[in-house]
Amino acid sequence: MFCGLEPRAPSGHRSLPQMKLLLVGWLLASVWAEAQDYYNLLGVGREATVREIRQAFKKLALTMHPDKKPNDKSAHDAFLKINRAYEVLKDEDLRKKYDKYGEKGLDEQQGGRYESWNYYRYDFGIYDEDLEIITLDRGDFDAAVNSGEIWFINFYFPRCSHCHQLAPTWREVAKEMDGVIRIGAVNCGDNGHLCRSKGINSYPSLYVYRAGQKPEKYFGDRSKDSLLQFSMQFITTTVTELWQGNVFTEIEQAFSSGVGWLITFCSETGDCLESQTRQKLAGMMEGLVRVGWMDCSSKAALCEGFQVTSGATAYFPPGSSLQQQGSVLWLQTLDSREIYNQVINHLPDLPLLTKDTFQSQLAHHRWLVSFTFGEKNTASNEHKKLKAMLRNDHIQVHSASVAVSL
Repeated sequence: MFCGLEPRAPSGHRSLPQMKLLLVGWLLASVWAEAQDYYNLLGVGREATVREIRQAFKKLALTMHPDKKPNDKSAHDAFLKINRAYEVLKDEDLRKKYDKYGEKGLDEQQGGRYESWNYYRYDFGIYDEDLEIITLDRGDFDAAVNSGEIWFINFYFPRCSHCHQLAPTWREVAKEMDGVIRIGAVNCGDNGHLCRSKGINSYPSLYVYRAGQKPEKYFGDRSKDSLLQFSMQFITTTVTELWQGNVFTEIEQAFSSGVGWLITFCSETGDCLESQTRQKLAGMMEGLVRVGWMDCSSKAALCEGFQVTSGATAYFPPGSSLQQQGSVLWLQTLDSREIYNQVINHLPDLPLLTKDTFQSQLAHHRWLVSFTFGEKNTASNEHKKLKAMLRNDHIQVHSASVAVSL
């Protein structure tokens, strides 16, 4: 080896310093690529819904908007990045292209402009934070309105003043009808093609959708009472008046099918459920509980047989009797949501699958399994409705508890 000359790596190989530089460069490129990933930019997972993507973008827009950072020269470019990420991920077709090809599969001009800070604060996604109102987009609209459930949908435009005036009332309607029919909203600013395809040419436009039927437009005034009255005409579940000639037959038929009875006893003294409340409850618990009422002012002897002397409401589980008072749930409220929650909570839990029974049961049936992580919650009670909704003896609905250790 000659003095003054560094040893050279064999041909085709890199020296250790070169390999270190390449490794650092690769790491930097990986970090940069991850930072540019549209999901990472918005702080959402790759399975995020459009609503979750919109909510994440709105939070970023209110903090990163250039209007809020007038002295930050980089704010414009930074906001363009998250705006582009949002414009791509909210669109079903663009999102598919991005997931498959990355940025190279997209139009470079996508997401090149944005609105003022006030727009994101006051106009953007009016109903995104409302739990009872489901925001529908182009990707899920048709599946929702053809699902067999009744939908009352508000087509709105973000900068429409009448749309903003309606919003508080629409939220009240959604809370009143929660569990009875679906209350939805479509942002026509984000879904212009969808709204045009549905014939929407003014805002707000309110339509009821039922599977297999022509949508019905609402033309009345936009008061809460009028909207509720219009909604209730689409609830067709039966509320039965019980009297001496049918009471025992009706109750026995329901019990034999594993269905209990919610009965409100009306008299001149004491309160019973109003007609509209009965109808709402019948819709909320269809397939699980029958709803009926009894006029105790004209059928006093019959009501006395139920040990009712004044207006009252009670839930009778299948097979219960007046001699088993512990099984009857007497309700101390007239609020439909409170009654619904108490009755649903009183219903038996879904059969629990265990490790020992799973394989043998799976061999004989098709299964829909609700997995519960941790303690039972409100969602666990909602799953009790699945069997009634499916109406299929060949599909078994069970629950499975999953223990999670951290």
